[in-house]
Formats: sequence, structure tokens, C-alpha cells
Amino acid sequence: MQTEEPITSVGRTETVACAACVGARFMSVGEAETVLGASKEYLYSGLRNGKFPGTSYGRARVILRSFVEEFVAQVETGRRIEFEEFAAEWRNSLEAAS
Repeated sequence: MQTEEPITSVGRTETVACAACVGARFMSVGEAETVLGASKEYLYSGLRNGKFPGTSYGRARVILRSFVEEFVAQVETGRRIEFEEFAAEWRNSLEAAS
């Protein structure tokens, strides 16, 4: 089983978890960046500060796939909502359900 693959970019080397290791429940920050059009820095910051649901595997951070998919579904219906506002609503709905 692969665990991590090094990715070399200009001037630095990043380590990201392989897709098979992360699984279908989570997406990498790079995947979320592509889906959302948000910067990696913004997503990493939100994950570090607990604004967005996710976790880390070693040094790799991942975001909950269902959260991103629910946000995209809301936007596709025409709803105009900020990502952080949606995250707060999403977190509140989970707390109310438990």
C-alpha cells in the first residue's frame, strides 16, 4: 500500500497522501482547491483553525468530501453563500442533530 508520494514543485518538495490512502470520505487540499477554486493557503488555514471539517494524516491535511459536495450542490441550485458561512451552518446542523 502506498502511503505518500513526494511532489516536487519549483523550489520546494511537498508530500501529499495518495488517493487510495485518503479514501472516498476525504479529499486532498489540492482536490478541494480544484473543485472550489479556492487557494490552498485559504483551505489549509481553515482546516488548521477548525473552520472547515477535516483532519490530518501525518503532515497531509484533508477535507471532508461530503462537506465540499454539499457546498457545491447548494451553489449549483443558485444559492449565493460564502464558504465560511456555509461551514458554520453545516457545523451547526450537525450539532443540532446530535
